[in-house]
Amino acid sequence: GDGQNSCLPCDEGTYKSTTGRASCDKCPTSTTSPSASVRLTDCLCNEGFSGDKGGPCSGPCIAGTYKHKPDSVLCITCPANSDSQVSSKSSSDCICNAGYTGANGGTCSECAAATYKSTSGSKSCNTCPANAASAQASTEPTDCVCYKGFTRGIGVSCVACVHGTFKSSTGPADCTPCPPGSTSRAGSALVTDCLAPTTSATHLVKMVVTIQMSMAEFTNENQAAFKEAIAAAAGVAPDDVFFDKIEEISTSLRRVTKSI
Repeated sequence: GDGQNSCLPCDEGTYKSTTGRASCDKCPTSTTSPSASVRLTDCLCNEGFSGDKGGPCSGPCIAGTYKHKPDSVLCITCPANSDSQVSSKSSSDCICNAGYTGANGGTCSECAAATYKSTSGSKSCNTCPANAASAQASTEPTDCVCYKGFTRGIGVSCVACVHGTFKSSTGPADCTPCPPGSTSRAGSALVTDCLAPTTSATHLVKMVVTIQMSMAEFTNENQAAFKEAIAAAAGVAPDDVFFDKIEEISTSLRRVTKSI
């Protein structure tokens, strides 16, 4: 106490186990105690540390664990598929790993097939590009592989194998040309899709068309729209229209040789 007639409580983080005018003792390292504590065992390990009452305290809590209040319990393990930093003090410090999603400190669910998540945290999983899929709990965009009948296009997109080719496996591999004397529809996945052209009801029409569009502007989307327009005019399906050759003849014009 201070003075002859007044006695003050020991501060938090200290204790005094005897009567008299002696000073309060400081709790061991990484422990704390309530005000007016009277024994060493009132000193409990801090948040983020674990150990017996009165110390010593081990720690800090290792990565993947936490301890949210002063007491003598061990550090608590984060929920499955989540992790935390060293010396974490709250369940919300446990965040979902890459490939998993959920609220901080809660249940972490694996990203569904055809999605991925490359960062830890509570963000949602990202959807794979069109015509591609991934395994559950995927962590990278490159885990999204093209379907059979599709191959890697510009960037991470997957585009259909062109007329006269096929692809029987998933992944970024190139499409394989059909055997000589046979052809296939766009997006074919099997060599058996390559068939000899029939002559009884098939007419092959070739045209050379010049359009006012640069190479960069003639995107996959524009090519598809162009095919649909030609198919509608000819009364055939868009898959029956294919490009034999696309070449730039100036900075603003492109010549397209197409077949129906």
